[in-house]
Amino acid sequence: ASPIAADGRIFLASLEGVVTVVKAGGNKPEILHQVDLGQRIAGTPAVLERNLYIRTADSLYAFGD
Repeated sequence: ASPIAADGRIFLASLEGVVTVVKAGGNKPEILHQVDLGQRIAGTPAVLERNLYIRTADSLYAFGD
């Protein structure tokens, strides 16, 4: 999946199912959060309004307000 940027953060999703949120900018990367969804992620996450959507092999996750 391709990384995406929104709200001062960069969202990275690995094929193995790990989603990492990195602070944008600065001299070195700062990991803000990381979660293992336990399922393959082949699609790029999507941002709509203040929500992050992640599609895995079997599920669709929505994170946000």
